[in-house]
Amino acid sequence: MSVPLMGSATAQRTFSVMRRVKSWLRSSMSSNTLNNMIFSVIHKQRIDEVAAQEVAKEFVEINKQRTIYVGQFQ
Repeated sequence: MSVPLMGSATAQRTFSVMRRVKSWLRSSMSSNTLNNMIFSVIHKQRIDEVAAQEVAKEFVEINKQRTIYVGQFQ
């Protein structure tokens, strides 16, 4: 899968989003969590297309310990 080139407006929007998120949660967030939050805001349209229930179901079914701890998804 190739990654499309980022235009100037997209880059500016990305840094704008990063500034807002970072200033809001800077003191209580690790850099990894910050990166994940920024990614989710920038790619909101793609993330909205993900079937969260199906992802959770597959995650829990990977091993028995997860099923015991979390339970089953319908």
